[in-house]
This record gives sequence, C-alpha cells and structure tokens, in this order.
Amino acid sequence: MTTTVRWQRDRVAVVEVAGDLDVQSAPHLRAVLDEVCRLQPVRIEVDLGGITFFSCAGVRELLDTRRHCAADLAIVRPAPAVRRVMDTLGLGWDLQAVSV
Repeated sequence: MTTTVRWQRDRVAVVEVAGDLDVQSAPHLRAVLDEVCRLQPVRIEVDLGGITFFSCAGVRELLDTRRHCAADLAIVRPAPAVRRVMDTLGLGWDLQAVSV
C-alpha cells in the first residue's frame, strides 16, 4: 500500500491511498492519518480510488480517525472493493463518502 498526502487551500488534507489496505498495511495508514491530524486540518479527504483490496482493518483505521481527529473526514472516490465492504457493514453513509 502507498500513501501520498497533499494539502489544498483552507487546511484541507488529501490522503491518497493505493494498493491493498489490510491488517499488514493498516498501521502505515494509521501513522499517516495521525500525522495529518496532528497538523490540525479542517477536513481530511481520504482518496480510496486506488484501493485494490480493502479489509475491516481499513474500516477500523478510518473510524478511529473520525473519532479521535477534530477534522471532518470524508472518503473520496471509493473503489469498488471499498464500497463492497462499507455497504456490507452498513457504513455506506457513516464516513461521508463523496464521489468526485
């Protein structure tokens, strides 16, 4: 899994994630999201368009970030693998999914 962080105007952080998001790669995503939160953005957009595999470990990291970070959290461009898991868990609307 790879991650890229870029900042937009008005303290919006975009975290692009690609590859497999599973129990092995989830700690890396956690570290990236924790660092972004430490910088106090207004909003974090997690771009999951490049995800090829998405497990419950990824869901856990996103939900934990939403709970512990003051910023708004949104999923942008969720890949089919992400949509499947989120829909199965009944979380389709819970993380404010946005298609761009």
